[in-house]
Amino acid sequence: MSDSTSLGSPIDIDFFRENGYCTLQNVLTKDELRYYIQLYDEDREQNPHMWVPFQQGPHSQIRNCDPLITSPHFDGLIRHPRILEAIEAIFEGEKCCLTEACLRWMGPTDASGNAVEKAFSGWHRDGGIGAHALHRAHRAGFLQVMIYLSDVDDQTSCFSMSPEPTDCDVHYWDPREQIRQRGYVHLHGPAGTCAIFNPKMLHAATWRPSTRGRKSMQIYYGHQEFQVGDYGNEQYMRAALDLAGPFAAPPVDASARDPEEEQLRLAKIDQYISRMLTERNSKRTMAEFTSIPPAFWRDHEDPEARAFYLGPGLNLRSKQFARAHGIPIEELPLGGPPLAETKTLPAPPKSHLLSRRQD
Repeated sequence: MSDSTSLGSPIDIDFFRENGYCTLQNVLTKDELRYYIQLYDEDREQNPHMWVPFQQGPHSQIRNCDPLITSPHFDGLIRHPRILEAIEAIFEGEKCCLTEACLRWMGPTDASGNAVEKAFSGWHRDGGIGAHALHRAHRAGFLQVMIYLSDVDDQTSCFSMSPEPTDCDVHYWDPREQIRQRGYVHLHGPAGTCAIFNPKMLHAATWRPSTRGRKSMQIYYGHQEFQVGDYGNEQYMRAALDLAGPFAAPPVDASARDPEEEQLRLAKIDQYISRMLTERNSKRTMAEFTSIPPAFWRDHEDPEARAFYLGPGLNLRSKQFARAHGIPIEELPLGGPPLAETKTLPAPPKSHLLSRRQD
C-alpha cells in the first residue's frame, strides 16, 4: 500500500498475456482503502434489503449489485485512475465502460474438503464455453477486477483462477482437464489487493473452513464502442461446445451416431448460442444486475464520466428504473436493449365499492 501518486504502470502486461490475469500494483492509498472499507461496512449495515443471496458452488454469498444507488461514492473506486489505466492498457488504448459492479460478502463457513478437487460445480467461464472475443486485444471483450476489502489468506475463503495465455490456441473446456493441464492460483493478499482477469478464463470462489469472512468488490468493464463478437465468436463457440460441456459430441464417428439424437444435440447448441451470444449481441450490454442512475449517465458534470457510465447503451434495468422515476422513454439515450412503450396488458378495470346497508 502506498501513499505516492507518482507510480509506474499498475499492470505487468506481459504477465497478463501469459496468464490471463495479473495482480495490480499500488492501486489504493492507505486513506483510500480505509475509506472504501468503511463505505462497504456502512452499506451492509444500512442497506440489508439490497444484499441478496447469490449461489455459486456448494455455498452461498450475498451481494449488492446496486452500489451506485445505495453508496454512490463507490464511483471513486469504480473509476479509480489506476484501475482504468490497467483496463485500457489491456484494451490497447480503447475507452472502457462499466457493465456491472457488485459488493460481495463470503461469510464464515464450516466447509470441509478440498474445494478445488471436490466442488467443480463452482468453476466456470463467464459467458459459457468458447466465449472469447477473438477480434479484441488479448481476446478480451470484457474484463473483471476483483478488489479485496479484507485480508484474504489460506485460512479464509478466496478467489481462484486457472491461468491461460490470452492468445492460446489450445483450450481445455472441461474444468478438470484445464486444472490438470494448467493448474490453479488462489488469490491471497491483504485488504486492498486488486487483480484483473479475463472473465472467460476458468475461475471460482473457493470456500474454506474459517471464522473470518471475505469482503470484496467485483467490477466488470467493457468497451465503450461495442462490437459484435465482444461476447464471443459464434464459430469458435460452436466448435468448443462440440468438444466439451453438456452438448459435447459422443466419442464415436459421426456416421455411427443416431440421426435423431444428433439433430437434437445440435439444436441444443443452437439454443445455447442464441441465449449466450446472439441475444446479448442485440442488447449490446453485458448484464442486468447493476442499475446506473441518471446522476451518472445524464447529469454528471464530467463528460468522460457520462460516457463511461453510458457505454454503448443503458441496460434494461437502468432504463426501467429511469422510466419509473419519471424520465420519458423518448428522453432515454439510444443504444442497449429497447424498452417497451406500453405494458402488454391495459390498466386494470376499476373496482366499484359497494356501500354497506345501514341497519
